[in-house]
Amino acid sequence: MSLEARQFLENLQRQDYEQNDTPHWLKKEKGALINEQLEALLKLRQTIQQDIASPEEYGAFWQILFPGQSGIEKVPAHQLEALSDASFARKLEQLARAPLPTRLEDPFTYSVFSLVYPFLERGFRHFGYQPDAITVGTRPHPEVNAQVFRIPESQSYLIALQEGLVAFLFKAARVFNKFTTPPHQFFDTWSMRPEIEQNHILPPQSKIKLDATADFIDILQVFLFGRSDEYDDHLFAPKDISISLNINTTLTLPMYTFVFAHEYAHVFLNHQLGEKDWQKETEADLKALQMALIAFKDNEKAFPVLNAVALYFELIEILEMAKSVMITGEPYRMRSDSHPYPKIRKAALFNALAEQLKTDPVDYKMAAFSQQVTSQFAIEMWLKIHPKLQEWKAAGLQMKSFLNLQKISSL
Repeated sequence: MSLEARQFLENLQRQDYEQNDTPHWLKKEKGALINEQLEALLKLRQTIQQDIASPEEYGAFWQILFPGQSGIEKVPAHQLEALSDASFARKLEQLARAPLPTRLEDPFTYSVFSLVYPFLERGFRHFGYQPDAITVGTRPHPEVNAQVFRIPESQSYLIALQEGLVAFLFKAARVFNKFTTPPHQFFDTWSMRPEIEQNHILPPQSKIKLDATADFIDILQVFLFGRSDEYDDHLFAPKDISISLNINTTLTLPMYTFVFAHEYAHVFLNHQLGEKDWQKETEADLKALQMALIAFKDNEKAFPVLNAVALYFELIEILEMAKSVMITGEPYRMRSDSHPYPKIRKAALFNALAEQLKTDPVDYKMAAFSQQVTSQFAIEMWLKIHPKLQEWKAAGLQMKSFLNLQKISSL
């Protein structure tokens, strides 16, 4: 990422925050924007490069990545390493490999990108791609989940993700894990809202689904409106940090790798940026999935990647329908004119891989299973959140500043 590209993105971000509310991680002091959490991350990056990072600094990094995780800042590095399936220190060295962010970048997004970047590098190397001319960052406009464009008078490109999308996907993956946790394991793994836990009429499975639905409504409210009346990060943090690390490895990292790889793929495939071509989106999806499968080939099985991608498309479908309800009152009245429906994209990808997956009976069966489970999750979530969306619209709640209410764009 070039200095020129970072400056260009930072200027865009500064303009964005002048027109919109300043996010919680930025503080205004004497007219300047201060990003203390990001500065701490960059300091950690430097100490990692110098091999002098302390366990306390490692804990601070994980506290940003896993907000609400009880006691994580007190866990020594050697214990965290024992909970990981690879060296903890080696995982945190990824911070020192990801391109530097702008000074106004979301610290959470940068910490996620730092963990994802080495997986992206594997895909880049396999296909011979050079990502050096591509800058990645976030912007606060919620009507566009992601966009790619060339920086004026430059050979560089900018991938700009919607500021709240990364956090939404992170928490939604945990809601999905909570939703699919068997009752006999649930109370050893997750916390539940007291009013639900103390309901002696509902059976355990119904309690779990009700609690997961309440979580999903919370994160959807934050995504759409930027606030929640009863938002508690601890509800999204498993009781055992090993569960957080496992969800990260098997679900969120493959999902994020696919999301970032899709945008990189548009550049690598020389697509005409800004062109509304569904075929090009399908090509980018397939290339992104190929890169993600290469990136996680150490897992031997394709299922974790396929499960993560299947869940991703279901989540994006819900977001599109939610935005449409809030604007028009109907879930399918306003849809992206630049991308196929997420469910169509999901089906096209799995159909394209069908013959390849048949060579491994386990992956083939698990791919079908992941489509079924993620679809069922999305259906049950939508049945519960649709009335809530109608309630919010009737109450006159306004979404975060949408720049163009006539179009909804998705990744």
